[in-house]
Amino acid sequence: RWPESWQEEGHLSLAGLGPVDIAEAQSLLARIGYNIQVTGHGDAHLAKVLTAFQRHFRPGKVDGIADSETLARLRDLADQGKTAPVS
Repeated sequence: RWPESWQEEGHLSLAGLGPVDIAEAQSLLARIGYNIQVTGHGDAHLAKVLTAFQRHFRPGKVDGIADSETLARLRDLADQGKTAPVS
């Protein structure tokens, strides 16, 4: 089940996210099993982890950017208790 909010037009680049949004993305990634610390700071590691997440859970757009659709999928998967795939 994917959230309806994926249809939203909003697009936030990693650079445009505030500390709370970055921390939320990091926290959600960690909750579903990705190796990332919650720092509230965007960096190359966060972009790499977002890219890995998108490759598996959002293959239609893999760009390492935490836009509204990526965040919606992260929230939904975390709420469902899903975990990251093991490579």
